[in-house]
Amino acid sequence: MDIRTLGIVTCVCAATMATTLGVMSRLSPADRCLKDWTQAALLFLANSIFGVVVLSYDLHPHPVAVALANASTIAGYALMLSGVRRYLQRPSARQLALLLGLLTLVLDLLPGVRSHLEWRLLLGWPIIVGIHVAVVVELCREPRQLAKPAMKPLLALTLAYAVQQLLRLLVLAQAMFHGAPISLNDSVFTSGRLLMFVYLLLATMACALLVLQDKAEELKRHADVDPMTGWHNRRTWDDVMDAEFQRGRRTGAGFHVVMFDIDHFKAVNDRYGHDIGDQAIRHVAASVAQELRGYDRRFRIGGEEFVVCAPGLQAAVLAERIRARVASRPLLTTNGEVVLTVSVGYGDVQADDADWKAVAQRADQALYQAKRSGRNRVEGFCPPGLDLAWA
Repeated sequence: MDIRTLGIVTCVCAATMATTLGVMSRLSPADRCLKDWTQAALLFLANSIFGVVVLSYDLHPHPVAVALANASTIAGYALMLSGVRRYLQRPSARQLALLLGLLTLVLDLLPGVRSHLEWRLLLGWPIIVGIHVAVVVELCREPRQLAKPAMKPLLALTLAYAVQQLLRLLVLAQAMFHGAPISLNDSVFTSGRLLMFVYLLLATMACALLVLQDKAEELKRHADVDPMTGWHNRRTWDDVMDAEFQRGRRTGAGFHVVMFDIDHFKAVNDRYGHDIGDQAIRHVAASVAQELRGYDRRFRIGGEEFVVCAPGLQAAVLAERIRARVASRPLLTTNGEVVLTVSVGYGDVQADDADWKAVAQRADQALYQAKRSGRNRVEGFCPPGLDLAWA
């Protein structure tokens, strides 16, 4: 493929990148990294169009036009870095992109540089290598982010592009040392256009994949979390509880389930309205959360029914703390205080339990007993004489 055809293909690829990421940016304005990447693609497109026009009409462009084209490319790479930083929730590098673009413009217009392709390349390629090394460093600074499957293609692409630019720089330096000329038909320059095409193609997919993966994870989180309380919903109930049960078996830390629900919740709804009822649910969840640790498992499994799994804590003690916390903190509304109480039941693991469901069933039976015994009380299902240790 000749360099002119490569230039046209690169134009199409840059336009595709700008369109794809631009549409995504309009649909998801909160992802500001997409804005940087879209602007980078537009700068790459401008450079590619400039190259195609020059080659198609065999022009000898003014040095200022050449300098502007080179500056747009450098600024585009810096905007790719800025987008990565924004994606990683770090300050953008937009000012750096502007400064590097201006620096490239000034360098390319220096006497002795403006009319020599070799010197323009020799000054520009180290900047490109430095930008891509900075991207690699940014991606590697946070192992949690690097563990994302979508992050690996972008890291591999950036690292490979930095290496090949460095190799081209060394080839150029060697050619200049031996006095060999560099022309538009030279293999070094042709390979650069080919690599630019590959870069744009893969960068589009890598950047889009990063954002799409985050959106998928966000949708999953929303599907797994009760929007009213922020607690897990019943969708995650089986998987999370099974994992906690198995972990308790491995470590010998024990396992228990604490269930509670709001007493006379229907009466609260009937008397104060559903808005106050919703406030009551959020208030109870927030109050109980203050008695829990950050890693304790918490679920809202029904309208006013909740479950807590707190490994390492005594179930009876935790259950009483939950009851006391809610009873001592009425809900404050515009119509005055609404006194709320909860009934609590808990179940501990027994030596012959095959899974967590038997423990949850005991907690449910204990909760029923607490409600039947007058509410605003704690009941435990742990018959005396049973060995609570793991088998």
